[in-house]
Amino acid sequence: MPTRAQRTSPPSDASIGAQLDWGSTGYPERRNEARAQVRWAGAVIAGSRVMVCACVIENLSAGGARVAIDQDVDLPAMVTLLVERQNLALEAEVIWQQGRQAGLAFAG
Repeated sequence: MPTRAQRTSPPSDASIGAQLDWGSTGYPERRNEARAQVRWAGAVIAGSRVMVCACVIENLSAGGARVAIDQDVDLPAMVTLLVERQNLALEAEVIWQQGRQAGLAFAG
């Protein structure tokens, strides 16, 4: 895990699209922003590092992400998603959680 991540605004669809192969799922997209399927290492951080859970970022858009966390924990309403590959720390609201899967909406 990087020791210093930049706190920044969520990436734009254009910047994500420039870095990823979007591919095709064969299903119509119902979200406002297209999501890219990724398998990036990350971490979900709650509070001032009170809780840190390693995660795999499964999909990503300018508006949010789906993550698979490595532990059985109930996430708080607000977390920071650390995207290791991009050295980004993004503030996010936990929209849903089912077991170790969670959907996040980026704040801002």
